[in-house]
Amino acid sequence: MADDRVADQKDQGIARHEPEACDPDLEKTPEVLVDWTPEEERKLVRKIDWRTIPYLSFVFGLSLLDRTNVSVAYIAGMSDDLDLAVGSRYSIALLLFFIPYMICEIPSNMIIRRIGARWWLTVLILCWGVCILAMGFVKHWVPLVILRILLGAFEAGLFPGALYILSAWYRTYESGQKVSIFYMASLVTTGFNGI
Repeated sequence: MADDRVADQKDQGIARHEPEACDPDLEKTPEVLVDWTPEEERKLVRKIDWRTIPYLSFVFGLSLLDRTNVSVAYIAGMSDDLDLAVGSRYSIALLLFFIPYMICEIPSNMIIRRIGARWWLTVLILCWGVCILAMGFVKHWVPLVILRILLGAFEAGLFPGALYILSAWYRTYESGQKVSIFYMASLVTTGFNGI
């Protein structure tokens, strides 16, 4: 049965590793090919859904909150504390977030592919968490701008990293729906921004 499947794949031009080209010890292992029933596959996809999408949506939602929390703090009195109303300081603080955000997305994607999403996203999340924590202690507008620049650099890899994880766990035709669920769920989090 397995030989017929290999022969069919060869006829169709599907690349397959030949046993003699592989390690001889691999011939001793049982065949790993498993035929899933549709019910088993639905259960597996549901399990993957609950283990990936809520966590990624929550973290990305927090990053969206971190991006926009300066606007809420400005209204709440930060403009007086940090003299952001002088000139265009507030606009500079908002603008300088997006420059490193755009610049660091591509290098972040290259790093994700090299060291893995699990480790890189952990580093990014910890670093932007430290930036947000440090923003609570600034006494002048210049440290705020510096922290916003760092925040943009650290948050740049989060969205592409989440898409990378979703594309790794789902088939091509499933990933569009999962990405839209992920994005919409993370946007729901921003509804709590003013609270």
